[in-house]
Amino acid sequence: MKTHMKTILVIINILIISNISVSQTNNCKNGRTGKFELISPVSGRTVIERSIDKQTETNDTLKMIATYDVIWTDSCRYELRNKKLIKGDSKYAGLPTDILKVEILKVEGEKVFIKSSSNYSDRVVERTLTKIK
Repeated sequence: MKTHMKTILVIINILIISNISVSQTNNCKNGRTGKFELISPVSGRTVIERSIDKQTETNDTLKMIATYDVIWTDSCRYELRNKKLIKGDSKYAGLPTDILKVEILKVEGEKVFIKSSSNYSDRVVERTLTKIK
């Protein structure tokens, strides 16, 4: 009888863990594409428009527009590569080897919580995007 109960408890734990994983994965989907706003005390307002494979960032304070290729590494993580500066000071151009790594931590309503790092800095930053479309 005890062995049977242990088996049932193990199965229940597996189902709970699986369900948590699936709901977190599905939650990331709500932050994958769309139009987002990022407010920074340093650089002001950046509007981010992201499709499944492209991202465009527009910042009026910096007078900058840049595009990136979006490479999804799993359902909640992506990399921004091949930055092309469309408009703005060349100091924002970066290098062809630059990779910005982003993890969607969670989505709550219109808020998308992200963590970003890169191959050109040791800095890791957590930010909140607001979905505007």
